[in-house]
Amino acid sequence: MFVLLDANIQESIKNKTIEKMKNYAQTYCSTDFERDLTINSNIFAEWRYFHEGNTNTVNYQFIINFMKATFDVVLEERSK
Repeated sequence: MFVLLDANIQESIKNKTIEKMKNYAQTYCSTDFERDLTINSNIFAEWRYFHEGNTNTVNYQFIINFMKATFDVVLEERSK
């Protein structure tokens, strides 16, 4: 769903996520963001059916920071 967003909004979320992730990994970059986004792209469905034996690991730090970055961008967009 991320790719359906306006390119400017995608870039803002990406940059804010990278900025937040650098608090945990100083070398975190665009390549890391793309990898984490891909790895976690179906996480909701995987968690929803966890009881069926799904044991995939999750990068909680990425998920939290991605959510915070998205929230920040939404607030910025609403104030325009």
